[in-house]
Amino acid sequence: MRQFRLAAAVAGVLAALFTATVTFHWFGAAGSNAIDDLGEALAAFAAVGACVVAARRHRDAHTAWILLGASALSWGAGELVWSWYDLVQHREVPVPSLADLGFLAAVPLAAAAILAFPGAPRRAARRARIGLDGAIIATSLLFVSWALVLGPVWHTAGQSALGQTVSLAYPVGDIVIATLVFITVAHVRRNHRVPFVMAGVALLAMAVADSAFAYITNQVFSDTNALNAGWVVGYLLIAVAALHPARPSNTRVLPTAADVADAPIIDGRGSVFLPYVPVAFAVAVGAYRLASHGRVGPFLGVTGTVLVGLFSLRQLVALLDNLELGRELQRAVRALEDREQQLTFQAFHDGLTGLANRSLLWDRIGHAVALGAREERTIAVLYVDLDGFKQVNDTLGHAAGDQLLAAVAERMRAVVRPAETVARIGGDEFAVLVEGVDEHSPEALAHRLLEALSTPFTVAPNRVVVGASIGIAVSRRQHPSADELVRAADAAMYDAKRAGKGRVAVRELPSATLRAVNPVPDRVV
Repeated sequence: MRQFRLAAAVAGVLAALFTATVTFHWFGAAGSNAIDDLGEALAAFAAVGACVVAARRHRDAHTAWILLGASALSWGAGELVWSWYDLVQHREVPVPSLADLGFLAAVPLAAAAILAFPGAPRRAARRARIGLDGAIIATSLLFVSWALVLGPVWHTAGQSALGQTVSLAYPVGDIVIATLVFITVAHVRRNHRVPFVMAGVALLAMAVADSAFAYITNQVFSDTNALNAGWVVGYLLIAVAALHPARPSNTRVLPTAADVADAPIIDGRGSVFLPYVPVAFAVAVGAYRLASHGRVGPFLGVTGTVLVGLFSLRQLVALLDNLELGRELQRAVRALEDREQQLTFQAFHDGLTGLANRSLLWDRIGHAVALGAREERTIAVLYVDLDGFKQVNDTLGHAAGDQLLAAVAERMRAVVRPAETVARIGGDEFAVLVEGVDEHSPEALAHRLLEALSTPFTVAPNRVVVGASIGIAVSRRQHPSADELVRAADAAMYDAKRAGKGRVAVRELPSATLRAVNPVPDRVV
């Protein structure tokens, strides 16, 4: 950043000295004329060097800076030819000449450079609207330029048809460059926005200098006119822009293809109101032309009609685009809602089995305890621990263990009632919340679970048999916490394991005393 600020300060001083020299003729007419010609060429070549440096530093904008440097090189070569005619041969530069070849070749190269700056991808519908905005801006600028510059140049006598064409090519090229700068600035990536704006301002300054040159050439032209400073200021500003420490592309976080395709594009205020500025300028110039001359002429009349048609079409496209944007926003809102539901599900469910996780189980136990206290209902928590699961992991691998856990979850889900919550709370540990139970329903559910798990599981290509030990904690019209209920059920599960595994143990709250191990109910409900 320090080097950039130093370069900007040096460029500012040089631009000020050059402008003062050619304006006030500090070195006389001949000396100021030489400084004018050579200074313009040196400024262009300084921009070439800076663009080469920028192309090496910023890989994602490499092509843009190379093209901009090529444009400056072409213009600088044309200025050297101009200087040869003016300073060495001391004669008026013919129109056309090799100087014009260098000057005019710089225009398409600069246009290509503008379009090559990294920008966000656009859909076809968005390009249509941007294209109409470009056509409106170009037509507006053509209207203004014809009224102020192109018309007088075209009607100037004493030039050949080729000379007139070359003279008109300069302001036409300026219109193209100005249009591209206005249209593209809103779409350049943020990390290149500052250098692009600086380069765009430089190109606009040179466009003004071009148009002024074309107009004054046909009026009272002076080689050392202060307007010539526009080229020097422009190319020095391009050199400074090329040295701006724009963030390189490898430090950006790129969106995924799905993000780019699904996200609706919303224009900023600048891009929305951009076409209105040149249109307003064209209207003002047309009103002035009518007030001063009483008519606008056939060319301006046709151009104005085309401008009105383009503007009307643009408003229609904008309306249709806004309708499409509304639909995209609705789809985006639905996608966000779906994503929110998905994230909520993932936050409260086990990713492997799809069962409720520890957080959701604790939440539902809390609600069940509060409801049971009000309605004097009995609740129970079953703590299920698989027997022999570690051997499956050790012998068949963790992938087989995951398949087995998913299969266990499916069987448990098939056994419990819809009102009962089954959850996975650890590696091979599960829990079931039962509300409003009678005296034996938790034990009956436990035996149904043991019976369901007793059938061998198919874990391709193996058949696996696992058992389970189940602990039950029962709370009758008490106010235990979720932790107290689960701890009591966990303790009961260890009671079942100590009794020989594959059993059911029951503890009663609030004392959490062991009531029974492996009770056999009269009937399974």
